[in-house]
Amino acid sequence: MSIPAFMLRAFWITPQVMLRFLPVLVCYILISVGLFFATDNPWVIGLILFLLGTFGYAFVVVQGLRAALQALKLTAAPTASGLMTATARMLFVYFLLQLLLLLLFGSIIGAVFYFIVIPAMDPAAAEVLRALVEARSAGAGAPPASFVLNQLQAEGSTAIMLLNLAFTLLLGVVMAVFGAPMAAIAANAVQYSPNHDLIYGLGRYVPHQVLLYLLLVALPSAFFGHLPAKMMLTMEPSWTSMGALAAIVLVYSLFAVCLPWSGMALAYGEVREKIRRQRQAEKMPEIDYEAARADLRSLRQTRTADRSGTTLYDPLSPRPEPPPADG
Repeated sequence: MSIPAFMLRAFWITPQVMLRFLPVLVCYILISVGLFFATDNPWVIGLILFLLGTFGYAFVVVQGLRAALQALKLTAAPTASGLMTATARMLFVYFLLQLLLLLLFGSIIGAVFYFIVIPAMDPAAAEVLRALVEARSAGAGAPPASFVLNQLQAEGSTAIMLLNLAFTLLLGVVMAVFGAPMAAIAANAVQYSPNHDLIYGLGRYVPHQVLLYLLLVALPSAFFGHLPAKMMLTMEPSWTSMGALAAIVLVYSLFAVCLPWSGMALAYGEVREKIRRQRQAEKMPEIDYEAARADLRSLRQTRTADRSGTTLYDPLSPRPEPPPADG
């Protein structure tokens, strides 16, 4: 599947994924709010936060991927044990690997920009960042790093914009590499499981998913991130305008979450279809075309001889015995 067709197909099925995933999201939010209001113990609240941020989030991702698989008709109804197994594998295999890769390559990208790119492109921004690092190393009070980065970006620092782009690209690549395997694990959560392994489709359709994430998620998210502040400055505040803006942001937020899952499910479906075709081709018997052509030629000659009433000479056919002479 070409990249434009992949992106259009993912964009087309995402509304169906949103409708299938919305009940799961509502239940997750209600359960989270109910657990928070059920106790005042800070230790229990901390445990709830840990469980919701790890197992709860992994379960939500599995359900989102299954919503995309169901929209593509690539899976059946799940089982409870299958969902628990898929959630555990999602958390302890894919999320852990993604976290390690993000920390490793994120540290490398940050060091390259801090020591090489930013000083070469924007010395003023390099001085601000160096002062921030020195202040934090000395234990002195300093503004948060996110505040400084946002301030530098607002001032038009090209290096900081490239740094944000590099981190966004890294996130998209890490998600895309594990996209098809994550969808395969979600597809295993059925009664008659296809039993996909943990590396099923690893690294397949990475450019398709990365471009899908950058063009239809990251870029519009950056636009919507600056839109509310500009709209607040240009329009009169009212309940109608605020409600419309909140609805747009909520719908797009849900769309941006479900769109990568659609891409992962599409990548899994393409990998599964290719493997099915390969196995079907391996099961087909090999055809000796020369022998088949000779048999067809012989059959045509026989039919032609039968219609003409003549017999073709065959030197290998047995000759008839002559009649006995009269004695």
